[in-house]
Amino acid sequence: LGLAARYADWWNVPDASLDAYRERNAALDAACAKIGRDPRTLRRTWFGRLAVGSTQSEAEALSNGKWTRANAIVGTVEQVVEQLRAFAGIGVTGMQVEILGADQHDRLMLVRDRVIATFA
Repeated sequence: LGLAARYADWWNVPDASLDAYRERNAALDAACAKIGRDPRTLRRTWFGRLAVGSTQSEAEALSNGKWTRANAIVGTVEQVVEQLRAFAGIGVTGMQVEILGADQHDRLMLVRDRVIATFA
């Protein structure tokens, strides 16, 4: 975090829950304060998996148990939008996601039309 505080323009945390991201974010803010950098000058981003389904069970099935809310964004459209908004609420301004089930056209359309469209 010291290197990010000193040299980075962007900072990315992969595969973290909202709580884990929040903790790392606070630690980065402290590292910035330690060297006198305004933490608002460092863009915060997140990378991880997105599993969205018409039900929670359907979303969880996409990950084969590997990706859960502990390390990914998983749930129904409404749950996923809520999780994305929570990340934005703590300062995340960019997200890079691997959409689980992206080989299914209907899944991509669900993400495009019901998740991404919410933020457009």
